[in-house]
Amino acid sequence: MALPSAISFVRYPVEVPNEPDKKYTIRQMVTKEYKDVLTITNMKHPETFTKTFGKIIESCVVEPDNFNINKEKSYIIEYLFMMIYLLSIKPTIDLTVKCPYKVIEDIEITKINPETQEEETEILKEQEIDCDTEVNLSFHAQDIKISRPEKDTFELGNGVILKLKFPTWEEYRKLEEESSSQMALIEKPEEELTEEEYQARLKLINKVVYNSVAEIWVNDELWEEPFTEEEFVAWLDQFPLTIYSDIVEFINQRPQVYIMQEITCPHCKREYVFNRFGLDNLLK
Repeated sequence: MALPSAISFVRYPVEVPNEPDKKYTIRQMVTKEYKDVLTITNMKHPETFTKTFGKIIESCVVEPDNFNINKEKSYIIEYLFMMIYLLSIKPTIDLTVKCPYKVIEDIEITKINPETQEEETEILKEQEIDCDTEVNLSFHAQDIKISRPEKDTFELGNGVILKLKFPTWEEYRKLEEESSSQMALIEKPEEELTEEEYQARLKLINKVVYNSVAEIWVNDELWEEPFTEEEFVAWLDQFPLTIYSDIVEFINQRPQVYIMQEITCPHCKREYVFNRFGLDNLLK
């Protein structure tokens, strides 16, 4: 016997922070989609994660009618997913954080007297110990922000200006499929890289930068001649090291969803900032 199919979904309007023209309407996840989320959050295979993640987004974004996940920036897709997650599963991200500071305190220790075999208490004066005082935090939808790099335009000299962009979801997926095993090398400290990793990192950075080119201007005129990745890399090799370093920093600072809160430790009274960047870290 067929079962009734009429299901009422809660819908929620979403506006991307600092991008007022980016407005969407999302719906709650269905149970099957939530099960898929539980599966992919414990998965180590990035391609499967990305494909399943994309299907859920496409299903849950109900407006605009012409929504095309492949044409949206990857950080917008991450933001939409967080909004869908909070609407569907629970309205807050709840975390417990520990104070990172050291404190000087008298501590009480218990030890066994070897002669009497009885417990004795001893006070150790002015010991340096971890504060580790726990604070419970709750983040709501309005607390989810998007990080952005300081600049995306680079003056190369002789009237040449390079403007970079961030990848669309389609571009990000393609890059991940081609280089998923090497993506972590971009953020890994240079001094920790082996020679093989260093060379792989250079190739990957060149590929990412090539795919991030938005415009090239020469003496206030847009450069419209096509160029290959090989030609671009050879051109990139001629940049001053300071400019190249700035471009790499742009890649490292790709927009991500994040949460942040200033905290005053209730025990030692010192202040610190808690933050967590990236979709995978927010879902932990």
